Amino acid sequence: RPAGPLPGPMFHARSLIRTRETILALVSMAIGLGVCFSQEPDRPDPENLWAVVVGISRYAHADPLKYAASDAQSFRDFLSSPRGGGVPADHIFTLLEDQATRKALEIELESMQKRVKTGDTVYIFLAGHGYLTTRGIGYFIPSAGDMRVPASTSLSFSALKELIELGL
Repeated sequence: RPAGPLPGPMFHARSLIRTRETILALVSMAIGLGVCFSQEPDRPDPENLWAVVVGISRYAHADPLKYAASDAQSFRDFLSSPRGGGVPADHIFTLLEDQATRKALEIELESMQKRVKTGDTVYIFLAGHGYLTTRGIGYFIPSAGDMRVPASTSLSFSALKELIELGL
């Protein structure tokens, strides 16, 4: 039998389901847009907004990336703009290139815990290499991080997740 779409009613049922899902998605999107344009969005107080922004394009032990550092700078600039929430400059902690060491990341995240209050919003922007071990453990690779020994040179995503869940 030749490869291709299934003949008969099953093909039509799948096609109908896809069409129905598309229509529902479009209706949902239209309702969402209507809400966005018909109401003034609740804007959080900029004093309750915080950010850690990291961008690394040049690495000591990994191939360089083209846009990671510039993406981080663009995100920082966006956050400080009125459209991005007007996050105060002293609430945005930026680590670029060789400033973004494992120690510097840990210090910024720890100091952020002391500043952030319940109900505040924290943005964490990481642009750079990541690494997934054969056991499924994920890491963000800092500027001097080494993918051959990520546990001792990088920031594990599970540690970052735990920090967030504990109230960062």
